[in-house]
Amino acid sequence: MRLMLSAIFLVFWLLGPASLSTGFTQPDQANTCAGDDQSHTFANTLTVTHQSELRPLSSAYFVDETGLVDTAGIAGQTFLNDFCHTSFPVPAVGGALWLRFEVTNSHADSQTWIIGIVEVFVGELLLYESASEGRLSLVARNGRTVPPQERPVRAVRIAVPVDIGAGESKQFYLRVSGMLAQTATPVLVSEAFFANWSAILTIMGTLMLCFFAMMALFSLIFFRHIEPRFCWYYVLYMVSRFVFVLFYNDWFAKASGIIVPIDASVRVTQFIGGGSTLAVILFCFALFSTDTLSRWEKLIFWMLLAVGTVIIAVTVLSPQKLLVPLFLFNSLTPFVLFVVSVVKYKNGMIHAKWICAGLAALMFGLSLSVLGFLFPVAITTTTSNLELVFMRPLNLGYIVALFVEPICMMIALSAVVRAIGKRQEAAVAEAAHLRSNLAQFENETVAQQKSAEARIQALEALVRDDPVSTLLPPAEKQIVDKATKAVLENIEIVGFGARELAQILGTSEKTLGRRLKTSLGLSPAAFIRSIRLTVARDLIVLRQHSTVAEVAYATGFSSVSHFAKLYRREFSETPSEALRAAKASE
Repeated sequence: MRLMLSAIFLVFWLLGPASLSTGFTQPDQANTCAGDDQSHTFANTLTVTHQSELRPLSSAYFVDETGLVDTAGIAGQTFLNDFCHTSFPVPAVGGALWLRFEVTNSHADSQTWIIGIVEVFVGELLLYESASEGRLSLVARNGRTVPPQERPVRAVRIAVPVDIGAGESKQFYLRVSGMLAQTATPVLVSEAFFANWSAILTIMGTLMLCFFAMMALFSLIFFRHIEPRFCWYYVLYMVSRFVFVLFYNDWFAKASGIIVPIDASVRVTQFIGGGSTLAVILFCFALFSTDTLSRWEKLIFWMLLAVGTVIIAVTVLSPQKLLVPLFLFNSLTPFVLFVVSVVKYKNGMIHAKWICAGLAALMFGLSLSVLGFLFPVAITTTTSNLELVFMRPLNLGYIVALFVEPICMMIALSAVVRAIGKRQEAAVAEAAHLRSNLAQFENETVAQQKSAEARIQALEALVRDDPVSTLLPPAEKQIVDKATKAVLENIEIVGFGARELAQILGTSEKTLGRRLKTSLGLSPAAFIRSIRLTVARDLIVLRQHSTVAEVAYATGFSSVSHFAKLYRREFSETPSEALRAAKASE
């Protein structure tokens, strides 16, 4: 961050001294619009005493659509003298633009000036000087097709130097080819101005590359372990921007020394530019997926992805002829995503406001670019780098969009991750609460089981100590004890009756009934019912259950009303009255 602030300070330091001028300096009277004489050439000179100066190149031009016109045939071509315009039409890749102009040095000493193109993407510049008998001699060659070490001006801008002696006037021809833009804007620049101009562009390009790399790295470090999907889409978005700046500014060739053919370079640039738009779509789709997406919203995203993929593929096959569809796709997609984000924000998605802000910044930058493309501001004579920046709103909008949009998207990503983190924390707290409740329930279950076992043992002891059973013969007492234990162990089973009891005791129902009748004077059903009611009374007295229904079901009765009727007949009170009495005694 400290490095970026220092670089920004350096940019404004470079802009500062030059920006103190009082406005645009008007062109010299010798170069004002005057007639359409086809044979006339226009003088260009830097006459201001400042060491930093730039002016548009006044020139006649010829458009070679085929690119086959050579130096021997160019003198015979008809040049158009439309020097009221500072930009000239450039044909598609394969064609060339020829400019014819004069450069005059009115100073008392020799000068080295720079002839450059304001646009960044230039395949080749060939500067020829008119020699005797109409011949042209090559003075300098520059452009993306020239190895970096062989370029006469080693700077971000594609330019060629012109050496003019004191009081001299020379005629030149400039051949421009391999441009991505549809127009070329030539300028005549002093060495000092050009050095500052190139330094500013170098710093801005470096800042953009560092910014994209830093944002991608920041996303990987802080968000990858929380939500990989969001992180990787954002990284893809930043990497596509990084590579686009790398190729668009020709830094790839300067860093690697590899010369990419101009046609291939155009295809790669268009592919990466469209790919970055697809990355924005995927990133927004991922962020919006944290909430429920309607069918039409999903349809919009899938249509954008499908249409964008087709347009990019077709544009790569024919980048010059189909450049407009890709331009429309890159320009209209942020607007569509902005509308969707506004709808999501109105529906309660909080982080959608940052997506709106990012897309609004992108649309603002693209709007400036479109306005600068459709209604270009004429380049005028100036001594200020800052004025030159505002003459090119297309570049200004591009820079604004590239810096502001990723920051807003990063804030949106942070908001989403923070919301996910809060939901995870809530889920962890809820899971801990459930585990605590489960442990408490298990402890209560164990305690109830122990209490039930103690009650069974107490009831067994009570039965054993019962005077009736005590007076029974040993054989009869043994069968009563076994029957009592069997009933207590199966007391919660609703269907447990005489047949099940007889099976456990290993006898028949008839034999069991005869022996219980002889020993206790009870039938098997009455014997089982008596034990159930005794256990029910014990559960009420010990306050093991809070309702009559729970007591009834715990002792094997399927009907609460039937249980209450039997309980009242047995103990001369209802189970509800017994339960209230037990509560009152606490």
